[in-house]
Amino acid sequence: MGLKDNMQDLLSTIKNPMIFYLPAGLFKSLKPQHIDELENIGLLNTLFYTDNNGEYKKLTNGVEYLELLGKSKILQSNIFELLDLKSRLDKDAFHYLLDEYFKDLDSQIMLTDMISKEAKDTTINYKHEIQGYLDLQYNQLTVHKEEIQIKFGSWKNKFELDRILNRYRTKVSIPTPEITKTPISISNTTAIDNKPEKPKQTKKKRTLPSDTEIDHYLLETVFGVEISNKNNKKR
Repeated sequence: MGLKDNMQDLLSTIKNPMIFYLPAGLFKSLKPQHIDELENIGLLNTLFYTDNNGEYKKLTNGVEYLELLGKSKILQSNIFELLDLKSRLDKDAFHYLLDEYFKDLDSQIMLTDMISKEAKDTTINYKHEIQGYLDLQYNQLTVHKEEIQIKFGSWKNKFELDRILNRYRTKVSIPTPEITKTPISISNTTAIDNKPEKPKQTKKKRTLPSDTEIDHYLLETVFGVEISNKNNKKR
């Protein structure tokens, strides 16, 4: 049995057996004459019953819907079926099946809640003794959802969280740039090593004056004696 067949079998057990009706308000978009035709054949605002096989008929007495008493056991067996599928299917396939199961279960809970509250004032074949069964089918589904949440809720939440985080990581991931080392070429080192050097300034050696030149300098600057004239003139 494939995934599609497994899913259809599980979803059918949520819907069947069930007491339901088609509210006339659902067909407001139809033309008035079409609504009248549906009412004349007894499809609108009339309680129907679907058995375990999905076959339906108008609700006439309490014998037909006694199957509802055993629906809790059917729903309980669904839990074991889901546990078995969890061990055999991959995570994505099982999550898809479980997600569809939750969606269909929520829809049927809303439907049975509406039927339980409004059938008394809306349907034309309502009987007081039916109300207990209308409340029962709603309670069966709400209890079943609590059991499903206990068994698979944490797994489902973790799977969805991991999927969101993986998607986020993919969006924000920044590739690490490759760092390439540029080798230092020989020409560069040559240019560094062969920088023109500043010419060294060589200090010229100072020539020391002779004793005679020193004496002449002192006589001229200190004593005011002109040596050059002195040598040329005779006293």
